[in-house]
Amino acid sequence: MMVTKYTALFALGLLASAFGMPSSPPDPSYIKNCPGPMLPPGYGSVPNPDTPEAFLDYTEFKKAAFAASAPPGYDSIFVNLKSPIKGPNYYLGYHALKDYSISDCAEYCEETDGCEAFNIFFERSPKVDPNPKCKNPPSTTLITCSLWSLSPGKARAAASNDRGWRYEFHVVIAGSNGYIRGHKKDCPGYKIEYFGDSAINAPVDCKGEYTYMGYKRFDAGGYDVARCAKACSEQNEYNSAHPPTDGSKLRLCHFTNSYIEKKNGIPQAQYCALYSKAWHKKQATNNGQWQGKDHITISYSVGLTNVTGKHDACV
Repeated sequence: MMVTKYTALFALGLLASAFGMPSSPPDPSYIKNCPGPMLPPGYGSVPNPDTPEAFLDYTEFKKAAFAASAPPGYDSIFVNLKSPIKGPNYYLGYHALKDYSISDCAEYCEETDGCEAFNIFFERSPKVDPNPKCKNPPSTTLITCSLWSLSPGKARAAASNDRGWRYEFHVVIAGSNGYIRGHKKDCPGYKIEYFGDSAINAPVDCKGEYTYMGYKRFDAGGYDVARCAKACSEQNEYNSAHPPTDGSKLRLCHFTNSYIEKKNGIPQAQYCALYSKAWHKKQATNNGQWQGKDHITISYSVGLTNVTGKHDACV
């Protein structure tokens, strides 16, 4: 019997079915009978049978997701979801991968200005652009690395996106892992309170005392709350060395609000707002503003209170 490329493909398909392996590429004649523009092929395995249900339950995708670990400098925010991060205001682009490589995806994030988080996942995609004459073509598996500018809370909430249908072809996601840049959280000598996406907006206490002492801005070096504590201490050293000459009370920094300021979703700088009194989450009501067409927002906002003595502001 003459062995053609078609009989060879058929034999490979039988072997794949027998051993539970991913199916071989569809017979070219099947693609030919499903006319339409060919779409970019993926590098991931295609489950057998080639159905959305099999894709969502495919063991190899689960294994890859659970075996992955956060790369240096990043924290894991979710593992093995069946949905990716979404949100056009925070999206920075994507890259097609040849492997489910966390390190490659992290490298793309490092190379992209404003990238704070990345999402890697398997996507069931059609081989042919679905159309009236080819409503449910065979699938290919894309391995996608998407890049985002997000706060941790928004990243978790955003991972809820069903890709939907293209004619009779169901696009689904599996093995979706999310990672976000890690941030130093420990700060000896200070008590930390998390404010999320809002900064303190309470310069005057119940006695009419003006507690705001200015701010320090850091444009580089990542996000580190410890340098806000250092800025607070350095301000005290300076003020103590240069006391008021008009008889007014020496003002010392006992509280600092650290946060990232963003413009149109892109981080601009870390700010350290300094205060003589400690404020709490109830006063964290500043969630940004519009400056013309630019939207200024707040992320990673935390309050740091000096643990030496009592410094709470009266409200």
